[in-house]
Amino acid sequence: MLKKIKQLFYINGKVDEIAHQISQIESKINENIWANIFHDSIRGYSELEKLPLNIGRWAGNYSFFYILHRVPTDFKPKNILELGLGESSKFISKYIEFYLPETKHPITEHDEVWIEILTRKFSFSNRTQIKKMDLGNKIIESEQVICYEGFEHVFNEFYDLIVIDAPFGSERYSRYDIIPYIEKHNFDCDFVIILDDTNRIGEQDTLAVILKLLSIKRNDVYYQTFSGNKSSTIITNKKFLTSL
Repeated sequence: MLKKIKQLFYINGKVDEIAHQISQIESKINENIWANIFHDSIRGYSELEKLPLNIGRWAGNYSFFYILHRVPTDFKPKNILELGLGESSKFISKYIEFYLPETKHPITEHDEVWIEILTRKFSFSNRTQIKKMDLGNKIIESEQVICYEGFEHVFNEFYDLIVIDAPFGSERYSRYDIIPYIEKHNFDCDFVIILDDTNRIGEQDTLAVILKLLSIKRNDVYYQTFSGNKSSTIITNKKFLTSL
């Protein structure tokens, strides 16, 4: 219905302000739906139900956190690499502490003050390790991109789940650290990559490169985007995870 209403406001190939407002309303409705789906999905997971989380704004939105619950539940990763320390780190760390007793969880973060604040306020699992990494710039396809310095030399082992929500977004080819990592590994094992903020052009650029590289390595690569106020995309060889 909202799609039909938006079509009424196309004028000379452009959408006017009313149609834009309708799109904003649509995204808010979707976000509210995802909030309910997320809260339903963690019922019975008592440690997650009582976990205080600040969802939205700079942190992931509800569709992102729903994915963060369903993927570990259905996929049961052994080695989770997370780019960016924040609310999702609390969620993943609490999840592995109580529901995945053998899983490791390294996290990258550039801000030493933020590391100190969050580790003082929250007790992370002893299998969660925070790696402080400096930020730098690279030129990718003639575009300046924010990256972690030396990322490809620090994280050498294979991670079956990679969650990408850092570093800061770039206008094009955002969060490109994953690309040399993919080039370096065979990806002949089961895997899941979750890329947040794929509603933005920079992350869409990187998503396209991820899919191209992985499709060269194997023929069973699937992806799906989940959208509320923001969008997150799952890339995996496990097709059922794209229909969570």
